[in-house]
Amino acid sequence: MCNVGEQGTPCTLPHSSTPYSPRGASDSGTTTHGIVGLTVAELTAVVEEAHREHLKVAVHAVDKVSIQTAIAAGANSIEHGNEITDEQLKQLRDKGMFFDFTPAGMPALDVIRAVTTNAAEMLGWQGRIGAIEAGKFADLVAVAGDPIADITELERVRFVMKGGQVVRNERAPH
Repeated sequence: MCNVGEQGTPCTLPHSSTPYSPRGASDSGTTTHGIVGLTVAELTAVVEEAHREHLKVAVHAVDKVSIQTAIAAGANSIEHGNEITDEQLKQLRDKGMFFDFTPAGMPALDVIRAVTTNAAEMLGWQGRIGAIEAGKFADLVAVAGDPIADITELERVRFVMKGGQVVRNERAPH
């Protein structure tokens, strides 16, 4: 995954030894949050190069202009999208793009789906991860309480299984 515009994480494309940073990035290569200053043509070039290497592109876009730039450039996913319009949501749906927006107040079950099932589909790994099913990687976490009733339960993970191997197992206090 090539996260364009994620603060502190420049995108390094496979045929380049230097990180891609949008205009306005610091000299250290740290990108600014969002795609400030990128034209559709510039972002399209990033998306096309990533797609040639079978990578997906998630764009951190907050305002209407950066969201539309990401849509026009053919990004796979828009992260945040605080100012997304109904028309832009329709464009995302029509183009099969993903939208990762998990604001405060979003139902806990929708948040959990966004970071598991939906994320697996966006990555193209729905056959391997994102659900508890036979034949998929056995990557699981468990908490003491009900994360649908209290999403903060996911901050207190007591059990972790990775690839079918238990890597953390804390017994609940009695």
